[in-house]
Amino acid sequence: MRIALTGYARTGKDAVGIILHDIEPRFVRVAMGDHIKRQLDPLVHEQLGFSAFTEIDAEKKRIREVLVHWGYANYEKLLAALIDEARQHQFVVNTRIFRLEECRAWKAMGGLIWAVNRPGTSPAEPKEAEELQRIQSAKLIDATIYNTASLGWLHDQVTQAWLAAAASTTHSPA
Repeated sequence: MRIALTGYARTGKDAVGIILHDIEPRFVRVAMGDHIKRQLDPLVHEQLGFSAFTEIDAEKKRIREVLVHWGYANYEKLLAALIDEARQHQFVVNTRIFRLEECRAWKAMGGLIWAVNRPGTSPAEPKEAEELQRIQSAKLIDATIYNTASLGWLHDQVTQAWLAAAASTTHSPA
């Protein structure tokens, strides 16, 4: 079972990934952003003195444009590495699938795509809205998770989506 999460930044995709791992501990988290950060981490450390994997918002803001441009400049190789990594695991959650090409590659290997929606959240950049619209128009989204209430409510939503996905495949949820 391979599930990829799409949606705007700060909608709760990482939280959904954590919940999926709680439900099924065999889930391994992957993300193209991790491949980008791994490649740039030594440079960010050398030049700025912190990790590309920082969780500090001010530091994230400083490196965001570099990460974005690196991702676009090296897109094909990064996508191939992500798909190769995902194929190595039976249970995978990709916590951020962004471009239509990624979604098509994900679906081609039998993966599911869930949109995570949090009302009031706007795109972090215009490209984010454009790509989400392309994914929706291509009808590649298998389920939508609405992150509108408590963490317990979100957990219930993810559990229901997981059970529905597991029932529609040959895999069992346990």
